[in-house]
Amino acid sequence: MTPQDLCRNYLQILDSIPHDAPWLVLDVGGQVLIADRRDEASTVITEAIAAKFGEVVAVVSHTSHRRGGGDWLGVLLDIEGDPENTAARLRGAYAVGTTPDPDPDESGPF
Repeated sequence: MTPQDLCRNYLQILDSIPHDAPWLVLDVGGQVLIADRRDEASTVITEAIAAKFGEVVAVVSHTSHRRGGGDWLGVLLDIEGDPENTAARLRGAYAVGTTPDPDPDESGPF
């Protein structure tokens, strides 16, 4: 099975589980998966953030079969070290890197 097929399978499984999370970062068998179903999910941004934590081995898009589900963006990483720790650190970086600031005028330049 290719990394793209594996990533697509992970996205199909996530799509079949009802949940409200718009994006997830998961330890999946020694690799890390980023799965994002927000309309504004960007392959370029997701890959750039992911590449700081490991080697991107697959980037896949999957159309949800759930009503109103939209499209999933999946990025699968090969990593060095502890996948659970890496997933936790990547989860924080991904949140900071992809969540818009609610009031950019108040936050200042830093």
